[in-house]
Amino acid sequence: MSYTYKADSNDPRVSATFGQKGGVKKEKEQGWNYGEIISSRFQIDELVNVLEIIDKFKEKYPNDDIIQTFEDIVRNEICHIVGGSITESRFVDLINKKFTGGIRKEDIIGNLQELKPVDIGTSVLWADNDLCVDDKYLFTFDELTNILKDSEWRLPKFSEVRELNNYEKDLRDGKYIFTNNDNGKSLTFYPHGYIYVLTLSEITEQGPDDVVRGWTADVSKYDNNYINTYSINGGSFGVASGISEYRNSLLSVRLVKDK
Repeated sequence: MSYTYKADSNDPRVSATFGQKGGVKKEKEQGWNYGEIISSRFQIDELVNVLEIIDKFKEKYPNDDIIQTFEDIVRNEICHIVGGSITESRFVDLINKKFTGGIRKEDIIGNLQELKPVDIGTSVLWADNDLCVDDKYLFTFDELTNILKDSEWRLPKFSEVRELNNYEKDLRDGKYIFTNNDNGKSLTFYPHGYIYVLTLSEITEQGPDDVVRGWTADVSKYDNNYINTYSINGGSFGVASGISEYRNSLLSVRLVKDK
């Protein structure tokens, strides 16, 4: 009996087509769920060890679809952890040297190195733009741990976000702009919408795309699986405290650094 595995992130069930005597093919659904794999808190060291083992199997079975599919799943999980694509050369480094010192900034395809600090007058310096990695603007909370490792940038506390309420807020061309009229500095927030997860196993739901919903660094005091957020919308109020969101939800990220 031969198996051919297929994985599709848009259809999170992984299934196998298998042949029986007489050439009859049936579809057999396996007990893997892509969402459960993503949320299972893998460590990069563990995944690198798996890649090393897969490489040995590829040498022995160079054209095996099952091995290739499994390698793709492991690679996707590493990309998920770091929040974006990793260069092929870094994958080779990971396999040959093991994971040490974190993902280097030059290995992450994103704008972390391009962010500029803005002193609008709050107690912290704000990034002039949203975090973007691999053309992606929405992130789970856990992805940020690896993206921001060894970086001066960090998530803001809600108390720091709330300081923006001291400044004038305007809605222009769908963007929210906070301006300090005393020093002329301003910050622009871009609504990317958000996707929230109710529980670990629930289907995600799309939030309105004209709202900024962003992560803070504040973990809920009631359940560390939930993180406090902030929201900015078209109302007259500046920044409001958003509800705590499950850490696997996808929200915008605006970073700060200490003065």
